[in-house]
Amino acid sequence: MISDGSNNKSLFVDNSLTVLNYTKSFKMKTGIVILGLLTFVLAQPQGTRDAPPEPYDFQYKVDNPPTNTFFGQNENGDQQGAKTGSYYVLLPDGRTMTVDYRADAQGFVPKISFQGSAPNQFQG
Repeated sequence: MISDGSNNKSLFVDNSLTVLNYTKSFKMKTGIVILGLLTFVLAQPQGTRDAPPEPYDFQYKVDNPPTNTFFGQNENGDQQGAKTGSYYVLLPDGRTMTVDYRADAQGFVPKISFQGSAPNQFQG
C-alpha cells in the first residue's frame, strides 16, 4: 500500500517489474533472431552456383620408407567441370595399385591397374 499523504490509502500494482521482464524477454528474442539471421547469412555458399568451374591442378605424395608408406594423387579439373587424375598406394603385399579416373557429368570412370607381383601365399 502506498499513501499519497492523505488519509486515503490507495492500492495499486506497480507494473515496472512486468515492463522490466518484458524488456529482457524482448532483448533476448531480438538477440536470438539476429543470431539466427547471422548464422543463415554466413552459411550461404560463397559465389554463385551458376558460375562455371575454374580449372585447377593439385597433387600430393607421401614416401615414408621407415613405415613403408607410399601413396599419392594428382588431379586436374577443367572449365566444364570434368576431373581427371590418378592415385596410387603401395599395398601390404608389395604391389602398387593405381587408379586412373575421369569424373564428369556422365559419372565416375576408373581404370584400376597393379604393378609388381604378389607373393604366392598358397604354396604347399
